[in-house]
Amino acid sequence: MSSGCGEVMSLNDLQIAKKHQIFEAEVITGKQGGVAGGADIDYATNPVTGQTQKTLPAVLRGAGFSPASFNFTTGGTLGVNDADKAVLWSKEDGGDGNYYAWRGSLPKVIPAASTPLATGGISDSAWDAFGDITFRAEADKKFKYSVKLSDFTTLQQLADAAVDSVLIDRDYNFSNNETVNFGGKTLTIDCKAKFIGDG
Repeated sequence: MSSGCGEVMSLNDLQIAKKHQIFEAEVITGKQGGVAGGADIDYATNPVTGQTQKTLPAVLRGAGFSPASFNFTTGGTLGVNDADKAVLWSKEDGGDGNYYAWRGSLPKVIPAASTPLATGGISDSAWDAFGDITFRAEADKKFKYSVKLSDFTTLQQLADAAVDSVLIDRDYNFSNNETVNFGGKTLTIDCKAKFIGDG
């Protein structure tokens, strides 16, 4: 496995990264395998870490919304009874990965290959993003990120406070020989490297 200190990544590193990527896609889409034709799922389990998270569509339903059967890439129409639908602007299609609810009058036609900005804009009376303040607060609770690195000065402080899981939500510069105790197991950083958060 690559140590992050200038070594070449191995095939195993790439295979593990792919498993993480599929897990992330499942969490975002609520589809098995993270693909459009996958079965609907409410929870996704990371095969590498064993971590289970509620999917974004399941969180939306819990907040009184449901994902639309289309996204900004495929296009579709929100009918007069679809005020509770949220439309995904997926990262894979150049979007920001957020779900958007339409706050204007219905029905609302969303052309294929469009964006929230091109179909009414983002405001209290147009598209309302669920990836921003409201959704992130809900997701932090629903996804069991009980401790975030940005709330602490050192990784050890974070590890001491961790309960369920950790969200690395900002870049962190490790120090040479920095150690962190995770429930009796010590992680030692034996080279100075930068961890890029995915927050």
